[in-house]
Amino acid sequence: MSVLLEVSDLIKHFPARSGALRGSSDMVHAVDGVSFEVGEGETLGLVGESGAGKSTVARLVTRLLEPTSGSISFAGRDITHGSPRKLGGLRRDVQMIFQDPYSSLNPRRSIGSIIGEPLVVHGLERDGRARRRAVGELMEQVGLDPGDQHRLPAELSGGQRQRVGIARAIALRPRLIVADEPVSALDVSIQAQILNLLEQLRRELGLTIVFIGHDLAVVRHVCDRVAVMYLGKLVEVAAADDLYAHPRHPYTAALLRSVPVPDPGQPMEPGALLAGETPSPINPPAACRFHTRCPKFVAGHCDVIEPELAPRTGGGLVACHYPEGEVTRGA
Repeated sequence: MSVLLEVSDLIKHFPARSGALRGSSDMVHAVDGVSFEVGEGETLGLVGESGAGKSTVARLVTRLLEPTSGSISFAGRDITHGSPRKLGGLRRDVQMIFQDPYSSLNPRRSIGSIIGEPLVVHGLERDGRARRRAVGELMEQVGLDPGDQHRLPAELSGGQRQRVGIARAIALRPRLIVADEPVSALDVSIQAQILNLLEQLRRELGLTIVFIGHDLAVVRHVCDRVAVMYLGKLVEVAAADDLYAHPRHPYTAALLRSVPVPDPGQPMEPGALLAGETPSPINPPAACRFHTRCPKFVAGHCDVIEPELAPRTGGGLVACHYPEGEVTRGA
């Protein structure tokens, strides 16, 4: 499998200028040294708590945000920096599906106009009749009625609006789709339909997908590999089946223990809830960022030496001095 997307030591810091911190020189460490690869045709899941930096990674990869440092390579081409004109060709190959299927659509424009806009911007279908025909084909491909091109987003259900967003994303036949929690705002029954649609399109169009989510059951269903983020850092990357069966990082293990079981008679697993609150990204903990909440914390080690995201016994990458299921000196 050839590498389509390569991210190396990606960093994004935002100035903290709101509320009591107005005028402060402090920085929000949203993404702090993230590295990963995505193979062509693969679906990589990116999971973690709110504030972990997942959506910031999505916007960096799609070049909606400028990185503070690090590098992003797409199909062997460095796309880390560049003017909108220089990155124009990239927009055809890299598209995004947003979390909120309503706010991501212009409420004043018809869905036919919304889906057809990428074709106009990139000069693919300038003739109105040909464009309407292409839009109709896209709508049919995502399960919408081609005769509804005149309707406004407010006239559609949440699932239909997300299908519009998906149709817009695939209009240019991209190679990479970044899906930022595309089903979290939908009802459970509709979530399954959208997930099945994404999988169908991945097979039909040969798409590569970076799927961002917080529902671990959903991520397991759609992803080949899973990368776990905590406070701007990657802490574990592994094949989906391996990660869910044998989590190696204590944070990953805690996430999986917290997944609700559809059985009211089954008690919550011991240690399912993490102690304490997620630290502030303005002043993250030194060394291992998880050490303030980790049940395996060793003073003088975890809070002094930062663990490297490195291969471990049994496969996968783990950033932990004392991974689960591994006998480590000093543990």
